[in-house]
Amino acid sequence: MVKLKNLIISSEALAACAAFIVTYVCLGLSGIFSSVPSSLMKILHKPPALIGLLFLLVIIFVRLLIFAKARSTAGQNGVSGILFYMGIILTIIGILVSSQMRFEGRIYLPEGESFSGDARGYIEGSVYAGKRSFPPAMKLHMTNISPFFRGGRFGSGSIASELLYTGVGNKYEKKMKINSAVPVLADGVFFRIRSFGYAPFYRLTDSSGKLLDEAYPMLRLFPPGAEDSFRVEKQPYTFYMKYYPDRAVIRDKKIPIPEQGKGGLYKLRVARNLEVVFNGYVVPNEIYQVDSTYISFEDLRKWAEIEIVKDYGIFMIAPGLLMIFVSILLGWRRKTNVPKEVFGKESVEENR
Repeated sequence: MVKLKNLIISSEALAACAAFIVTYVCLGLSGIFSSVPSSLMKILHKPPALIGLLFLLVIIFVRLLIFAKARSTAGQNGVSGILFYMGIILTIIGILVSSQMRFEGRIYLPEGESFSGDARGYIEGSVYAGKRSFPPAMKLHMTNISPFFRGGRFGSGSIASELLYTGVGNKYEKKMKINSAVPVLADGVFFRIRSFGYAPFYRLTDSSGKLLDEAYPMLRLFPPGAEDSFRVEKQPYTFYMKYYPDRAVIRDKKIPIPEQGKGGLYKLRVARNLEVVFNGYVVPNEIYQVDSTYISFEDLRKWAEIEIVKDYGIFMIAPGLLMIFVSILLGWRRKTNVPKEVFGKESVEENR
């Protein structure tokens, strides 16, 4: 029994357990376990990682009891050590809770449209749900989407949007602003914009004017110059598109830019099998001949891909990591033997 206890609290056991978890996470992030690399949380939810975390939890808990019993004073040394162990324990418990309670999914929400919270409204293949999780009960209505692009050779883009959020049981409504930079929390649910694009309404007709197809294909045409494509059922064409809200940002000027019209401009390239049958700039609400058909673009909608995450484990993981960080700072402060006055107002005045 004594030997088992010594083995559990040994530094070798702690290092081996931690090394196993880190190695497994690194292999998972590299995509070696699947064709598509998983996120950090999904890897930590897998059985091998959970088993390693349970062993680590037992080791840390036993070491905490021994450490708390052995310390003779309640000085900074003891406080930082206990805080460190408790932070690790809280983080591991949070991951274990997350593995059972986490719900994650993504939706496409065009400007002016709503999402009822129905599980069938999530993008196919985007839902990740623990055994005891369930979709959050809420409604969303997209009122406005505002893309921002910083030009230049290494230009970058960001997205902000306004939503009308309806709480559980339709009890209240509130306006909520979300963006692509950081998650926004509402009623225990995190919202974040993961992608953005435009949905141009096209109308395709034959030479007699008979309608062949019309739709709003959701294309990833942001930032300006990004290209996406769509196909029309029962037609041999592939339509490649770019969209420029401002004609001043167009770099490819080998093809003449139309002077008529104001505002946005499309760059359209149409291929029939491997043959390009159309390549040029297209003005909205104008009709263009493509081979033996005619196409026009009469409307444009903005859409956003929103990530929705409900995970009670995060509310334990975050303070656990904070406790670990604070304990490291306290330990560093003790080791450097910096007096308390250095961090106060008095020493600042003395240094002056």
